[in-house]
Amino acid sequence: MDIFEKASRLKLRFTVIGRGNLSAEDLWDLTERQLDSIYASLAEYAQKQDVKRLMDANRMDDGVSLRMSLIEHVFNVKKAEREARAAKASMREEFNRLLDIKAKKKDAALEGLSDTELDTKLAEIRETLENS
Repeated sequence: MDIFEKASRLKLRFTVIGRGNLSAEDLWDLTERQLDSIYASLAEYAQKQDVKRLMDANRMDDGVSLRMSLIEHVFNVKKAEREARAAKASMREEFNRLLDIKAKKKDAALEGLSDTELDTKLAEIRETLENS
């Protein structure tokens, strides 16, 4: 069974200081730092629940492990999305830099034209503009 389906069937809630009880879908509204903090609290609780004997295995809180899995999943998705946005922004920046370089090269090529070549190009453009 999917962890989100299981969480919704169990009506799991996460107690977050300053935000109250949150449901599984509310986790998406938290920052990575907040998710990490909640995960650390749950891990500490799970460690305290350490089962020492086989007879105690049934008493362990299964909800803690499910909560930790949910938080880990949301954290990893949010992290991957953040990294994808950063990569896209970096590519957009490189694309714009390449466009600037290309424009500068074109300008340099035009600056290298003689006066006669410039006059010819200007006349061609003027004629095209007047005829359209």
